[in-house]
This record gives sequence, structure tokens and C-alpha cells, in this order.
Amino acid sequence: MWRFEKSEVMAKIMSLQEGYLYHYYCMLERYRAYEGRIILNDETDEQRLLLVLRNIGERFGDYIMSEDRLVIPPFFY
Repeated sequence: MWRFEKSEVMAKIMSLQEGYLYHYYCMLERYRAYEGRIILNDETDEQRLLLVLRNIGERFGDYIMSEDRLVIPPFFY
């Protein structure tokens, strides 16, 4: 097994154009998630619960087009 310092790995990634773009997009995703958490903290408890349920439904549930609704899988009950 080889061990590398984090700074060495980051330097190698940043020296490649693909690595730099990958790092840039990862940081954008982290920023969006952080921004979403800040916005979520300003909502009421009911709104936060609805947003979390919608997120679970979009990620793991099934969309029923005829009824225009998301169905959350039973293991989340």
C-alpha cells in the first residue's frame, strides 16, 4: 500500500486540466448543498418537513404521472 500526503494529491490533481475542472465542479456542488442548508434553516418546521419529503420522493420514490404525485418507498415510513 502506498501513502500520499493530501497536499501532494491535490497538487497533482490541480496540475491537470481535467483534475482542476473536476475539483471546480465538486466545489460548486458543495457550495450549492451548503446554500441549500442555509435556506432550509430559514423555513418553518412544516416547510422543512415538506421539502425533505419531496427530496426523498424525488431521489428514491416513484412518480405516478396519472395522479401527479410522488410515492415514497415503504422503508422510509
